[in-house]
Amino acid sequence: MKRISKKNASGNSIYMKIAVVVLGSLFLLANHNQASNRQVSAENIPLKETLEADFTETDAVEKKSAETENTVDNITETKPFKFSGKIQIHIQSDGYRGLFHDRLIVGTEERKEYYQAGDGTNVVLSPEAFYTEALTVYSLNRSCGNPRYHGTLHITDRPEGLLLTNEVELEDYLQGVLPSEMPAGYPEEALKAQAVCARTYALYQQMQGAVLDDSTNFQVYNNVASDERCNAAIAATAGEVLVDGKENPAEIYYYSTSALDEAERSENWYRWEYANEQMSAVNLATRINNCQPGTIREPSKCKFYGMEITGHRGDGRAQELELSTTEGTVCVVGEYAIRLVLCDGVSKAVLQDGTEVTMEKLIPSGFFSMETIQKGKFMIGYRLSGGGFGHGNGMSQNGAKAYANQGESYEEILARYYPDLKLESR
Repeated sequence: MKRISKKNASGNSIYMKIAVVVLGSLFLLANHNQASNRQVSAENIPLKETLEADFTETDAVEKKSAETENTVDNITETKPFKFSGKIQIHIQSDGYRGLFHDRLIVGTEERKEYYQAGDGTNVVLSPEAFYTEALTVYSLNRSCGNPRYHGTLHITDRPEGLLLTNEVELEDYLQGVLPSEMPAGYPEEALKAQAVCARTYALYQQMQGAVLDDSTNFQVYNNVASDERCNAAIAATAGEVLVDGKENPAEIYYYSTSALDEAERSENWYRWEYANEQMSAVNLATRINNCQPGTIREPSKCKFYGMEITGHRGDGRAQELELSTTEGTVCVVGEYAIRLVLCDGVSKAVLQDGTEVTMEKLIPSGFFSMETIQKGKFMIGYRLSGGGFGHGNGMSQNGAKAYANQGESYEEILARYYPDLKLESR
């Protein structure tokens, strides 16, 4: 049994509490109106929780923990979880629009197989049959181009379309996850910490009976091509998993950037501004109903007098948003729901260096202060001053980078973020 070293981790919780107190004033002092007009798309950010509803969102964490507590107890009463060695991943369509494909083209340059939805396909393809180490899916486009898959590819025709599933050894799966979740140029010890986190997350999901997909619903897989530095980090930590008190893979999460840790102050996402100055009342009402169906009775007629954050979590993240409307007062509950509601899909977050990033589905984090824009008695827009990127649960990837640069080992980094867990080799 290998215990995580807790060196340098003891002062972290004290610092975090102090940081929460000063966060509001830091937001108000932040000024990001720099001259840079450089723009990027949020899809090009390789860190956790880029655009989609992240599998590690605060509300999902709490809900899943409550729902599965008894189940986990039942599983672990007799003996620790044993892993079979292989993992299954559903491969989403282009743009991560969904699980089903209209067509698939799979194989090698020398031999391609073509499949069409509705043709009754039910096949298992192996690289050996194509005399290659990995199969390419030519009908898919990711950041790396056409992705390549080790292991077998299962293609099944369903009423909704073709379902593509990759069955692969866990360590090979991690070679597709690590560079897609953390830039390969990060320090070696940060990459090792990320490898342990990705392995632990996958095993926990396997223990719960989940079949993963390759999007941010779980862990991004094969969006970025495998990299030697990442593969070395995976090999150096081979089989290492964070386990709970019952020796089972722990339920852990990770995210991009903390708003509270001074070590990450140089990161672009440490502070940001977001403004929706020409708000559509109909769109806002619709987003509220998408999160909480039936909250707004007549979205096309509803107008807003104002809104404010009326509840926070202990670490300062927004937890309850109260809106005054022509239908009365309504509340949006939960950090993730609030981030969805406040994101109009077109406005940009302005980062510390002036970079502008279009936020398509979520505002960057739940750490923010808010100012409404009024015209007469109605609200016509709002401005947010915030910090961090992601849900704030578990390991901050940019924090791991910072502490690795300061000389911490991956064991020390993991102890900093997961002090109650043990590092075990499986």
